Amino acid sequence: MEIKLTNQECEEYFYNALCNAVGTGVMSGYGLSFDFEELDDYDKVKAELIKTNKSPCFEDVLMHGLRMGYPLQCTDEEGDGDYTKSITIQDIYERMPNCASTSSLRNARRK
Repeated sequence: MEIKLTNQECEEYFYNALCNAVGTGVMSGYGLSFDFEELDDYDKVKAELIKTNKSPCFEDVLMHGLRMGYPLQCTDEEGDGDYTKSITIQDIYERMPNCASTSSLRNARRK
């Protein structure tokens, strides 16, 4: 039996991972950072999000931007750019079901 994650579940898992990695400083400890490819996109997305959420956190803005179609840039601040990648919402839908923790969740849901 195979259990597939919905797009909403993929977004929720990615958002939780984003909060854990960015909010706790884990990513910065590895010399990695997240932002939008275009710097003014953050302000555009935040302004849009403020209409419904009066005090969005950084991770809320990043996730909302992905939903709006803005790619996220994961930047390798300390290396040679080997880990600098762009992430889209479609990447999240395609890759989150393959993560080890979500595989464990699928196995737990089978029981």
